[in-house]
Amino acid sequence: LSPFILTACSLTSADYRRFHRRATVLEAALLATVTLGVSLYLLFRSHGIMAPNKGWLVYPVIWAGLRFGPLGASAGTLLVSVVITYFTTQHFAGLTPADIASGDYIPVMQEGLGALAFLAWIPAIVIGERDLRMQELGDSERRLKLANRASGIGMWDWNLAAQEVYFSPESKAQLG
Repeated sequence: LSPFILTACSLTSADYRRFHRRATVLEAALLATVTLGVSLYLLFRSHGIMAPNKGWLVYPVIWAGLRFGPLGASAGTLLVSVVITYFTTQHFAGLTPADIASGDYIPVMQEGLGALAFLAWIPAIVIGERDLRMQELGDSERRLKLANRASGIGMWDWNLAAQEVYFSPESKAQLG
């Protein structure tokens, strides 16, 4: 729960505007429905947390992380964790009496949910950092172009490998 709260508290106003578009809200609702459906299918139609195909939970949670960033990764992981933990511990969904008696399902559940959180967060953080660096690079390029225009400095570049030469508009104006 704490990663979800910390991520939600660190959002900027631009992040909130991004989450309030109609298509984004619909996609988030679809994603929550898919995540909930996969979780419930694994609990009640498969062998619960002991199912060999519990890796299916990774797909909607990674989708949440890649599409909605760390907040989506946290929300997806939180949804899966609450559903899996509640139905496994309160209703013993998908567990055999031997599983319940031995308690072998508890470490499997903890390790699975921990791995799920890491698998959701890592791509979300990497994509977020990449987007931030691309935005910073674009801002830097715009500032450089403005400074070059203001100073009247012409720039040129000669790519020896490709045998190409680039002249900026200022440089072309200076050369005539």
